[in-house]
Amino acid sequence: MKSLKYLIMLLLTLSLEGVSAQCIVAHRGFHSADDAVQNSIAALDAAQRAKIDASECDVNISRDGKLIVAHGPEHRSGDSIVRIDQTTFDALRAMPLANGETPPTFDEYLVQASKSSDTKLIVELKSQQNSELESTMTRLVLDELAQRAMQHEVIYISFSRHICSMIAQELPTATVLYLNGDLTPDEAHALAYSGINYHISVLRNNTSWIARAHELGMRVGVWTVNGRDDAVWCIENDIDYITSDDPMMIRDVIQASKQTTN
Repeated sequence: MKSLKYLIMLLLTLSLEGVSAQCIVAHRGFHSADDAVQNSIAALDAAQRAKIDASECDVNISRDGKLIVAHGPEHRSGDSIVRIDQTTFDALRAMPLANGETPPTFDEYLVQASKSSDTKLIVELKSQQNSELESTMTRLVLDELAQRAMQHEVIYISFSRHICSMIAQELPTATVLYLNGDLTPDEAHALAYSGINYHISVLRNNTSWIARAHELGMRVGVWTVNGRDDAVWCIENDIDYITSDDPMMIRDVIQASKQTTN
């Protein structure tokens, strides 16, 4: 049944004409597709095959200073739960995801991302226990992207001001979106961030921030939009990035909105 539902949604997707003004973001990949789980290679591949505008992943750093794609701060495999920052890279890689995949390295994720120009990769650099560790992780992320000439091919997001500022200073033309919800557009603009990407409740309570951010030339995103009413609100309020665990639903709502407008 899951396969049939996915096939139907994919066929509907491929039949749509035009590109929406909103960028639909698959939250941790298109993980509701067959054989996919959050932050898996399969989830990114499914997003690419469905031609979703963007796919987000989470990047963390192991105890021995290696990058791994995982939400954190804990990693679960079966009945085992460990803290990523207290566990070695090899030990983490030995704890398979629910679909049987080995937890991907960041470089493995970049290899998959490079296979499609239709789906942009959004990289969330996870906050760490201190700024020194955040600097180490960010440096590794930027270096691995540089090795593949992809520094400007991805969108960077983080809850950490330190991480966002480090990237914005080093890559002033890169797209850097702040997640934490505690900065006004003017404050984020003063820090040279490209935009804000806040929980939908924050922007519902501060709708004037959307227009102000756009006035400043910034982008506005929301997460995590899993209901149709919220999706409609995002479209009506000119949200640029809509992050969802159900990206096909977001696309359906956008298409319905276009038909109503026409």
